[in-house]
Amino acid sequence: MNTDTLACRTVTAELLDQLPPEHKQAQRARRDLRRINAFTGNAREMARALAQMPAGEQPLRLADIGGGDGTFLLHVARRMAGQWPRVRATIVDRRNLLTPRTIDQFAALGWETAVAQADIFAWVAGSETFDVITTNLFLHHFQDEQVARLLSGIAGRCRIFVACEPSRCKVALTAVRFLLLLGCGRVARYDARLSVLAGFAGGELGALWPAGTGWQLHETSGSAYSHSFSARRI
Repeated sequence: MNTDTLACRTVTAELLDQLPPEHKQAQRARRDLRRINAFTGNAREMARALAQMPAGEQPLRLADIGGGDGTFLLHVARRMAGQWPRVRATIVDRRNLLTPRTIDQFAALGWETAVAQADIFAWVAGSETFDVITTNLFLHHFQDEQVARLLSGIAGRCRIFVACEPSRCKVALTAVRFLLLLGCGRVARYDARLSVLAGFAGGELGALWPAGTGWQLHETSGSAYSHSFSARRI
């Protein structure tokens, strides 16, 4: 294990998950998450991984799990619209936070959007299939056995899966102290520390992917703050 890696995952409930969506602190925390995503470059990392799909495999159907208000996927879509001009994107979340403005911004790129408001474990047990499933800063909310259960369901519902998660390392933990300089509030700063401690390192997500042949896996720390995982059916 890298000497910069923190020893083991510690999953703790985050403040944002416990606040009503309309709460002022929740609204600010979601804005702060956009700043943090911009700082870590997660949308860029996600788009880079998706762009490596072989020619002729443009996805028509994409699901983003734990997608919240859809703004992260929108940033990815802006990077991918030239290569993927027509995509039907489903935002999967327990709350419907997608706004008409965000829907219009997707539409301007040629992307259709829908919301699947559901418990994620119930959703992955469904039968609807997608070309691609993505997720950003979501899997770290769950214990290893729950992540394995989610990944098993995801593997049965798509050809390609890409995840960007917090990198569980000392550099990322140190960087949390400087989020105040980005203008982040108390909730986002508190949750960011918990996210790093619950993040991933090495080949941990690959080890939780369902065993068997037929998948090409790639896992890396794309930056000091972001841990990326992709699985492609071959």
